[in-house]
Amino acid sequence: MAESFRLKRLAIAGASVRAAAFSALRAGYDVVTADLFADADLRAHCDATRIEAGYPEALADWLAATECDGWLFTGALENHHELINAMAKLRPLMGSVNTPGNPEKDAGAYIAFLDAQKEVDKKHKIGTQGYCMGGPLVVRTAAAFPDRVGAGASFHGGGLVTDKPESPHLLAPKIKARMYFGVAGNDDQRQPDAKTKLKEAFEAAKVPVEVELYATALHGWCIADMPMQGADPIYKKDDAEKAWAKLLALYKAGL
Repeated sequence: MAESFRLKRLAIAGASVRAAAFSALRAGYDVVTADLFADADLRAHCDATRIEAGYPEALADWLAATECDGWLFTGALENHHELINAMAKLRPLMGSVNTPGNPEKDAGAYIAFLDAQKEVDKKHKIGTQGYCMGGPLVVRTAAAFPDRVGAGASFHGGGLVTDKPESPHLLAPKIKARMYFGVAGNDDQRQPDAKTKLKEAFEAAKVPVEVELYATALHGWCIADMPMQGADPIYKKDDAEKAWAKLLALYKAGL
């Protein structure tokens, strides 16, 4: 983007916006955010509002009260078309990481950059992991670059299985990587059939896959500085360490 635009104020909204916010900050934007967590990392770097009640509809009220030159969304908000359209009337909607074609374009740029580094041995495969909205991005990356990506992992991923023709789980036949999906207990309660559909899609495509339910873990359990959810901590150390061990084992087998 042009240098003159980089200093404008960008609002970012979604279930979890930290990754997008940090990218925007590095690009020179003045960033203001709203999501379900407003975790300590995010608050340390930009204005962050935690939407505790009324998510996602309450994001529209937040955006209406927020001075910005444009906004973008992350984290499964793409499933709320009417809300996005209403918010787009409040402030200019910028291109989203979830816009069709953007994940593949971004992944291609990242892979090209890595492959250009002298430290990278291109005889080895690449691994990719994602949390929350990063889960679908992992699947799309593995599908777009099947000969380069050898392993992919999603932890408490959102929007992996939808009723849309572009649902990430339907990309399984394009993937050659080993895959791991760690499912949060409260995500499973909201969509109990998703883990089954995910497993069936990858097994039908003969893709090595493990779909594991972390039954007592909440969405976001892997992140140490997540805030409390009511009286319950979201971060769950034992399950976070288990997820990390699963990731290392996946990478050892697939890369």
